[in-house]
Amino acid sequence: MTKLQEKLIELDGLKAAQKAAFDAYPDVTTIPADKLTEIKGRNEQIATLQSEVKQLEEIEAMKSAASTYSHSATPSTKADAVIPAPAIEFSRVSKVKNFKGTVAGKSADERAYRFGKWFKGAVVGDQASKQWCDQNGIQTKALSEGTNYLGGYLVPPEFSTDIIDLRETYGVARQVARVVPMSSDTLTIPRRTGGLTAYFVGEASTITDSNKTWDQVNLVAKKLAALTLWSSELNEDAMISIGDDLAGVIAYAFSQKEDECYFNGDGTSTYGGITGVRSKLRNVDSTIANIKGLQVATGNAYSEIVLGDFHGVMGRLPLYARNGAVWIMSATFFDTVPHKLQVAAGGNTVVDIANGGVQRFLGYPVVLSQVMPTNEANSQICALLGNFRFGSTFGDRRLLSLALSSEYKFAEDQLAIRGTERFDINVHDVGSTSAAGPIVGLITAAA
Repeated sequence: MTKLQEKLIELDGLKAAQKAAFDAYPDVTTIPADKLTEIKGRNEQIATLQSEVKQLEEIEAMKSAASTYSHSATPSTKADAVIPAPAIEFSRVSKVKNFKGTVAGKSADERAYRFGKWFKGAVVGDQASKQWCDQNGIQTKALSEGTNYLGGYLVPPEFSTDIIDLRETYGVARQVARVVPMSSDTLTIPRRTGGLTAYFVGEASTITDSNKTWDQVNLVAKKLAALTLWSSELNEDAMISIGDDLAGVIAYAFSQKEDECYFNGDGTSTYGGITGVRSKLRNVDSTIANIKGLQVATGNAYSEIVLGDFHGVMGRLPLYARNGAVWIMSATFFDTVPHKLQVAAGGNTVVDIANGGVQRFLGYPVVLSQVMPTNEANSQICALLGNFRFGSTFGDRRLLSLALSSEYKFAEDQLAIRGTERFDINVHDVGSTSAAGPIVGLITAAA
């Protein structure tokens, strides 16, 4: 990563933090003194970084202009005509599945090829591929000393976008939660917990005052790693498939774990200390019936759940959270319970049954996640409904790195590839024993 890229990422994070700070205080006159000091300090940092970025961009522009200079051995002769470079044909052994569309003028095939070449040159250390990357504007340097990400190669921004998109495609957490960039390993976001109250007053009576109240949502980036094995035969003709498969494997592994933490995290080391939505809801009170955000189902078996149970869940969802609300459940649960109830309701033609039901239920979209329960159990939160952006925050450090070992599986002639990322999840609003929050759920009976 170049110094300019580092500055741009840092600048983007500071701007996002500044926007979040002002969004939390629509009325600037209510900003607390300590927060105002933070905002002013951050503003000075932004101004300094903008100046540094401008200087670096000017230097990069001069460098780019210098690279176009040419020298003729015989000044008296005319310069040779510029011959357009032939179009590169990217050979592949299968259709690209993970890189989509055209980005910055580069096709999916080209981006997969470039990612494969970057991996072979930067991570594997192939000198020919490294030289190709250098000639084609792809950074192949290892992570610099003094960072928190030693021991790998930071994936260049041009590929990070594709992998981020893939994680959102494979995973549900990034689709439904509020995702915020983290410019450092910690981030604190103000959260309003109470607003102003209006009162009727009589003539010459004192007006009762009220204040907006605030607390904080804290995010601490946690390191997640995934290890995959790859054949040591990195054939040049298969470079597109290598790049495409590697991007897909990494994105799928990370999104799977992110979803497990987001929905099923119990605060243990298995989930990086993250407590997910289902645990947060269940932990509101030891007695299920006291939890305003949970509707107890008619029975403990999926076959005993009735349509009225889902209506009960909807009735618990506050009005402010209904716009943008979605159901979250596993495909198994959707097909065996809600979808079955829809078909049984009647009014379906042969064509309707042949085409299958739409992925909606009682007016809300259904988002399927296979980390949600697929097998019935007592006191199990089997379905969720809500506007998850209001109740949870996903902090994305947006730094993905790759490292390689040829010794780990030496006897099997395989390369061990390790990918790491940093993120955190804070589920901060699930209601209480007196009021439901923006996320509610259906829980099976205890027996």
